Amino acid sequence: MAGDKVTAAHEDVLDKIWVFFERLRAKASPGSRENSTTQQPSIPRKILTLPAGLHEWFVPRGCKHLEWAIEGDADEQLCHKHIATLHRLGIPTFLREPQSRSSLMKFFVSIDVYVRESFVPTADDDDGFAGLWTSMKEGLVNYTVRAMAEAAVQLFGGKTKSNLVAVFDASGYSVAAGRWKASLRICFVEIAVNLNTARQAHQVVTSRLSQASARGLPDWAAALEVAAGGEQIKDTLRCILDERVLERTAFHRLVWCDTSHGEMEMPEGRPLVPHLLLHVAAEPGGHITIEPSRLGDELSDNDWVRLGSTWTCATTATEIWHDNTKPQPSAAMSQSATPNGGQPAPRAANSRGQDTWWEYRADDGRPYYYHASSGDTVWELPNQAVVTRADAPKDASNAASNQWMVFQTDTGQAYYHNAVTNSTSWHLPPDAEVITPPPHLR
Repeated sequence: MAGDKVTAAHEDVLDKIWVFFERLRAKASPGSRENSTTQQPSIPRKILTLPAGLHEWFVPRGCKHLEWAIEGDADEQLCHKHIATLHRLGIPTFLREPQSRSSLMKFFVSIDVYVRESFVPTADDDDGFAGLWTSMKEGLVNYTVRAMAEAAVQLFGGKTKSNLVAVFDASGYSVAAGRWKASLRICFVEIAVNLNTARQAHQVVTSRLSQASARGLPDWAAALEVAAGGEQIKDTLRCILDERVLERTAFHRLVWCDTSHGEMEMPEGRPLVPHLLLHVAAEPGGHITIEPSRLGDELSDNDWVRLGSTWTCATTATEIWHDNTKPQPSAAMSQSATPNGGQPAPRAANSRGQDTWWEYRADDGRPYYYHASSGDTVWELPNQAVVTRADAPKDASNAASNQWMVFQTDTGQAYYHNAVTNSTSWHLPPDAEVITPPPHLR
């Protein structure tokens, strides 16, 4: 029951919270800045809102202006503290933040999928239900965090070798849909991106999930349905991600806050709560390690609100790799004599199975080979290597013809190049595989 933990002893606390949110609402009222008599420099503001048709208990009766302006760190920290307090008292809160448009946001994704009715245990099978949720959420988090880490390395390189990742859970029964659903938010806390880069990163994550699915879906995936249409997840996990979160009109609830859905805007009773804090280490060679972070035990409830916010306190975006120079053998190769006297020679090749190697030509005409999965560049191919020429004709039937390298224009817009067909596009074709460009193209 909402507020079932509130006693008379909490009256002073609730009064302070009411006064605080009234002050934030006054700041957000039309003309509040123009009417200010202070001469202090303007402080960047973050605006919080409510879902349409919902009123919080701290909103005065008859009030139509439902925005709250946060100005500065002090406001933000106190807001986080009060939201956490209300959750502990059992008082539902619905505050949400709008999509960051001109400023930066964290690198984050939202998972939103339904659980198939045939997999939901009976009401008296508590152990079966707990087991279903545990295995499903562990799998969703592991697959998605791994895909995000791979995307981070591909897009941002060595700057993202070590990442603090916060995972939040709002899974449960959806009142609006009348269905059980898995709902998670995963934030790479230290990576800051603008909206365009966030969309680019989202595309890479979905591609990585598709690649992981191609190696075989886990057992728990059979229990999931796409939230939009009830279609069973049959061959790819890319559809577990909620595409709507990166729309310009999107809103994101704060941690400890509930949400509402449906024509009646019914509260869902599924607040977004902390689930895991992870340390994720990623190397360009493809090795990813995911471990629990020891910092998780040291965080307060309001610390979790900050980590789960899609906003970031970073003032500059994490720099993206991009360099459109002519392909040349990697400078990381060891030196040896070549016909033109200036080209480096590679280190010894290692056997990595049947993965595709890309063939390029040095200035002196000699072929050399790049392995996208490992980042190796070699003069000599390993045994049983599969080779694709970078200048292969457009009708090439090699499986690598579906692999696209991602680059950025000087203005930060993403575009894609297929070395097999020599095609360049602003948009990825369906089921395209995004790969890391060779070192000499970054």
